[in-house]
Amino acid sequence: MAFQNSEYGDDSIKKAQNVISCFPKQWFMNLKGERTISQLENFCRYLVHLADTIYRNSIGCSDVEKRNARENIKQIVKLLASVRALDHAMSVASDHNVKEFKSLIEGK
Repeated sequence: MAFQNSEYGDDSIKKAQNVISCFPKQWFMNLKGERTISQLENFCRYLVHLADTIYRNSIGCSDVEKRNARENIKQIVKLLASVRALDHAMSVASDHNVKEFKSLIEGK
């Protein structure tokens, strides 16, 4: 709930990274398929919403601001992949035309 009350963009992404860094890696090691653990579904939906909001707010902005928005969206794809929410990561990548999806989820 605290995420939904924060500003979109870099700050929200940093907060999400901090939250994810607290999750034990064991939670995600044996997951099969494209979905994360059910307890993180709301968090993942928030990240998808954040990507959409960043994109919408970049429409009509300068090229630099659009480039920053695109980088933020790529970061969100990486965050979703890091918690094994590949279904959400693929959706965000597809919706926002992120062509380098495979390299992002492999951490390259």
